[in-house]
Amino acid sequence: MSRLKIILQGSYASRNIGDRAIGHILKDQLEKRYNAECLLDGYYNIEDAKEYDILIMGGGGIVHDCYKGNLEKRLRAFGTAKYNVVMGVGAPVIRFWRSGKNLEILNSADLITVRDIQSKILLEKYVNKEIHVTACPTFLMTTDIPTQYEEKKIRCGLNLREWITSGVARGYSSMHKGTKNHFDRFIENVHLLLKDLQDKVDEIYFIPFHKSDLKFGKEYFKDLNIVFLPVQGIQETLDCVASMDKMISMRYHSLIYSLIVKVPSLFALDYARKTHDMVNEFNINSYNFYDSRSIIKFDFLEDSTKIRNIFDALYERANNNFMLFEKCVLDKK
Repeated sequence: MSRLKIILQGSYASRNIGDRAIGHILKDQLEKRYNAECLLDGYYNIEDAKEYDILIMGGGGIVHDCYKGNLEKRLRAFGTAKYNVVMGVGAPVIRFWRSGKNLEILNSADLITVRDIQSKILLEKYVNKEIHVTACPTFLMTTDIPTQYEEKKIRCGLNLREWITSGVARGYSSMHKGTKNHFDRFIENVHLLLKDLQDKVDEIYFIPFHKSDLKFGKEYFKDLNIVFLPVQGIQETLDCVASMDKMISMRYHSLIYSLIVKVPSLFALDYARKTHDMVNEFNINSYNFYDSRSIIKFDFLEDSTKIRNIFDALYERANNNFMLFEKCVLDKK
C-alpha cells in the first residue's frame, strides 16, 4: 500500500515558536501514527492539492480577515485534494461580508476541528458543517527535562510579548479600546511586581517565543535583575520552560508550554481572547486585561494536582483531533 500523501498548510514558516510548534507536532503525529508522507507548506504557494490524498489547514489563529487577502491565500487550494480537513484552528474574527462568502468553501471539508468554543460559534455563522471543539495540537508535545532541578534555587520563567495594536487585536481582545492607558498601567504594574518578585526567587529568566518578545522585554524591563535568554528552537524552548519552578505566561503558547511540562507554579497574563477563554474555563490565576480595575498580583497557581488535571483535559482534547481524523477521513478510504 502506498503511503498517504498529506500537505499541511499553516503559519509554519513563522518565526513565532508557537506557530512553528503546531506544524512540528502535526507533522510528527501524522507520520508516526499513519506512516504518512507530510509536506509542511508555510506560505500557501500552491494553487491546488490534486496530487495529495489529504490537505490539512491546521493550527493557529489563522481564520480571520484582519490582513487583506489572508483568507483568499489560506483557502486557495482547499477542496482540491481527495480529502480536505481543518484541524485545531483558531478563528479570531470575521469582519466583512466577502470573507463569509469565502468561508463557504469549508462546506467541502471532511472534518473541521477548532481549538476553542468561540471559534466554533464564529465559523457556524458561515459553514453548514459539524464543527468539533478540540484543543491546540501542541498539547501533544513532550519533554524529558525534569520540572525541577535538585538544587534549592527557585527559578521563575517569564514570557511577555509586544503590545498588539493592529487590526488582529480586534479579534483577539478588547485591548484596542484605551490601549495607551492599559499599556502604561500594565508596564507600571508588571515592573513593580517583578521588582518585588526579585526578592522572592533566586533567578528570573525571560523566555522569548519571538524576537519581538526579546526586544520588548529589554526595552521596558532592562533595569531589573532578569536573565534575557535568546530565542531558541521549538523543543529547546519547551525544555527551558520545563526547568522552571514558576512561570509567568503571556503568549498563548507559553501558557500551553507551561501546562505541558506542569511547571509547579503558574500565572497567566490574560491579554487575548484565546488566553482569556482558557484561564476562565480552568480558573487559572491571571491578570485580566478586560477589567480596567484589575490590579496585577502574582498569586501563582501552586496546586500541582490541578495543573496536571488541566493538562490531562487539554491533552485529551488535542488527541481528539486525530481520533476524529481517523473516523471522518481515514475510515472513508
